[in-house]
Amino acid sequence: MRVPESITITVNLTTQLKPRLAEAWDFETEHKFAFTSMIWEANGEFYHYEHDQPEFEITPDAIRELSQKAVLIPHDYYLAKLPAAPAAATRALATCLSDPNTYFEKITPYTYRPGEMAHPPAHSLAHEMEVCERLKDHHHSNICRYFGYVPTTDGSRLLGLCFERHETTLARAVASKRDFNATAVIEGIGCGLEHLHSWGYVHNDMNPTNIVLGKDNTPIIIDFDSCREIGASLKGEKAGTLGWDHNGQLSEPENDFYGLRKMREWLIEAGYVV
Repeated sequence: MRVPESITITVNLTTQLKPRLAEAWDFETEHKFAFTSMIWEANGEFYHYEHDQPEFEITPDAIRELSQKAVLIPHDYYLAKLPAAPAAATRALATCLSDPNTYFEKITPYTYRPGEMAHPPAHSLAHEMEVCERLKDHHHSNICRYFGYVPTTDGSRLLGLCFERHETTLARAVASKRDFNATAVIEGIGCGLEHLHSWGYVHNDMNPTNIVLGKDNTPIIIDFDSCREIGASLKGEKAGTLGWDHNGQLSEPENDFYGLRKMREWLIEAGYVV
């Protein structure tokens, strides 16, 4: 199986250890197999092993033997440390995790690649929490409602964030040819962005997967891990999606408006009237 870039394909295997496999190919120097990344989850911990052979047995016994070589994935990779006394932060209600109207965002390190990212996923989630905490008292109908954070059992780390759940993303709605007022959707996204900018932030990742449709097809902006203050540098930070951004080096409102224009063009190409 050849992967066109350094991306991950997750495969579930039916064994008691439940490993995830992902092949990595080196396309920078030459087109050759690099390794197979293997992730195990056991008792709430995650373990990682890089197998250097392109072909190997995936029987339960073989996988079990390989699991003995796996090493613990550091908590710092996917669980950010919380401040000693996060009094200013909003702790989500205990009922949030069982509420069908709540979306729980957490990190599972199935794509663990040590040293490949400038910041681990835990950093991105902690940053998203910081942004949502600053915006929570300035709600807007076109921005997803944030309910608070959920700590780990011992209270020392960030397990995840709770948001209002919505039916579908704009990307899925268009793929299924859902009927909606595309003009109103674009206008609604624009209103949400202007509100975000008025409080000094730029989303920096405008694309159809980061828009959900709420009641009456109201567009709602989600995913704030790329959100930065206006004027902040984006060098080394998570920002933008290939094909939807213009490689801006600074966090500027134009980054969002460029993505909005691209979505408008995309909707027109899909047959919607905008």
